[in-house]
Amino acid sequence: MSEDAWLSIVENSMRKFSEKYKFKYALRKNVSYALFEIGCYLLIVGYYSKNCANLYPVGLVDGVFRYKTSPQGNPANFSFYQGVIDGKSFDIRQQVRVESKISEGVYFTPDIAIILSGDVIGSKRDPLYSKGKKEYFFIKSENVISIHECKSMNPFPELIASFYGFLDLAHEWFTCSGYHECVSKNGIHIAPTLFIGGDAGGLHHKMIKEMRKVVPMNVVIGLHHSEFGMFDGDSLWRLGLA
Repeated sequence: MSEDAWLSIVENSMRKFSEKYKFKYALRKNVSYALFEIGCYLLIVGYYSKNCANLYPVGLVDGVFRYKTSPQGNPANFSFYQGVIDGKSFDIRQQVRVESKISEGVYFTPDIAIILSGDVIGSKRDPLYSKGKKEYFFIKSENVISIHECKSMNPFPELIASFYGFLDLAHEWFTCSGYHECVSKNGIHIAPTLFIGGDAGGLHHKMIKEMRKVVPMNVVIGLHHSEFGMFDGDSLWRLGLA
């Protein structure tokens, strides 16, 4: 399967999701680069829909589901899915800036984040951001359950290694020295996952295997050449978090 074919399947999956939940979807023109991210988002939504009965779209605009594929804009103006596990709500969000636990001055925007529901997205003005004319929106790391990155490219060691840094920046709980402290076979939430479109070589697979021995992370490779929806929850690390 080619990359273009996989992205076409993503578009078809978007239509099916909108029909299932009885809404339309909006996507700006000339944003084919964002389809891979949306495809990964729908894989995650599909995973939770199988493991969490109470999953539904939130923030429709005139019956339209608006995907957020850029860090720009107020998250309140875009749509997302919300789920409930054991009476606790969580949101599956796109492109929400995270304020790192290491410093109030350290921010970055993961492609997808599973966060606690509620009034957890804050905003502020800073003269260093748009000369203080615009607010920027963010969530504190203490409200982050897990983050996920989506890269429509071939894997390389630095890409995989950098994801480790993302985990440390984004997660308040990321203080464990080994995955045994964070991972649970009975956990529902997916551990932080790096989705990669291209195929990996032998050294990449070895690197991923070794990192997963000590880090609660998943790396899903070769999505461009896989059947859409082949996101095996049984082989993923899951988080044993409340």
